[in-house]
Amino acid sequence: MFRMMIAEFVTREHSELLDELESLQGNESVRSDLMKNTSNRRNTIGKAITRNPGRAIGAGGFTLFELLTVLAILSILLGLTIPVLGRARKTAKVVANQTLMREVAVGAQQFRLDNAEQSASYFSAKQLGSGENLTRGFSPMQSVLLNLMGGIAASDSLAAGTSVLNSVGPTVAGSVSVNPSKLAAGESSLRPGKGAYLTIPGNNLKTLYGGDADEYPSGGNNQLVAPAMGAAYDNHSRIPELIDAFGTPILAWIEDERIRPEDSTALYAAATSDNDTARFYYASNSMYLNSPKNYNSWLATAATANVDRRLAVLGVVTGSPAFAQSATQLGGFNMPRASRSGIILHSAGPDGVWVAKGTAGPSAVVPQFPASSNGSDLMSEFDDTVVGVGN
Repeated sequence: MFRMMIAEFVTREHSELLDELESLQGNESVRSDLMKNTSNRRNTIGKAITRNPGRAIGAGGFTLFELLTVLAILSILLGLTIPVLGRARKTAKVVANQTLMREVAVGAQQFRLDNAEQSASYFSAKQLGSGENLTRGFSPMQSVLLNLMGGIAASDSLAAGTSVLNSVGPTVAGSVSVNPSKLAAGESSLRPGKGAYLTIPGNNLKTLYGGDADEYPSGGNNQLVAPAMGAAYDNHSRIPELIDAFGTPILAWIEDERIRPEDSTALYAAATSDNDTARFYYASNSMYLNSPKNYNSWLATAATANVDRRLAVLGVVTGSPAFAQSATQLGGFNMPRASRSGIILHSAGPDGVWVAKGTAGPSAVVPQFPASSNGSDLMSEFDDTVVGVGN
């Protein structure tokens, strides 16, 4: 193709010169000059082709070297741009996450104001923190969504064919019937004619069963739920969870309202509510904290075998940085004097692990509440997002 273009160019040049010669009949001196010029131009073209056989003739042509140079520059620019775009995308997700959590916090606070200071959680902290819930796997966030978005069915005696789940809750005693489709649609029976306290986009409201099983597999290292869950979890996994922008459930930590906020000597955290009364109970969110996907967390049993150490980390998540440690310590670990709020929303952040263990820096050391308050928040050392609802 390239050779044909050159031949055509040379033929065209030669033809134009012959036309000029014919028009100059009788002027021998001019004819002689033109003939010499023709010979010189042919030689010039031939030399150019010999020197640059890979170069196209014309103003838009590039040599192979020039093309490679341009590609190298583009590669460098892409190498600089892609990480920046990745960071910008992650930042946008973090902001979207914070916005979502604040919307939940506003809905929970409004519920409390409308219902004589009642907690936005349908079930109590004591029920959610029971040893029974270790295998039933009903999460505090599901309990909050039942109050803010509805879904509670009238009774267990419902017509066949309805999509109602029975015996829902952290304990058999006090369990209820739930219609997940009502919850997902935001049809709350608690505000007739006013709609639900909260409306969640579909991509932030998902079940961990059935249709979303591919996204949340039931086995392997990416399993998001602790193994060996009981039969009741089959129902609970069909009830939507609040999912953050990175695809991980958002936890809710519910403070036990039997302990007054000003009581700084009360036990701050306990494994379960079976034998202890504390502000927060580890068992309430253990179904996610002890999942294979969360194995590298300071809150996971596999990573932090000492239960007091896990409870100390729970104190860092839920404790208010504005107050010094409690006079009562737990297993030698510092514990907070007061909580951030009555309900605390906790996102794992970009890494998908709640309070992830690091290999260097502060995150490589067991986080525990500071001995004296300086206003700093230890959670800032992790990529988690924590939002308090308010008391």
